[in-house]
Amino acid sequence: MKTYELACTYGHLKTPTKSTVFVYENRDGSKWYAVMGSENVNLTYDEISNGVHVEALRDDDTFNWSQPINDLDELIRAVEFC
Repeated sequence: MKTYELACTYGHLKTPTKSTVFVYENRDGSKWYAVMGSENVNLTYDEISNGVHVEALRDDDTFNWSQPINDLDELIRAVEFC
């Protein structure tokens, strides 16, 4: 498992909002990720790099966490609980 956070944008492509994305990489190359303040946790095999527009990522799975995710520790708890 590898975790990290990067700058990202999300929302409408013409007026994106800047934020932070938290990433939890699995051994198989898939990545669970959540945008700061979101309760949505998504799984992708796409590359996630600094400045990524998360709306452009292809999601293979998703789940909702019970509270907003505001740091890496909260993302780790959510992924390992589900």
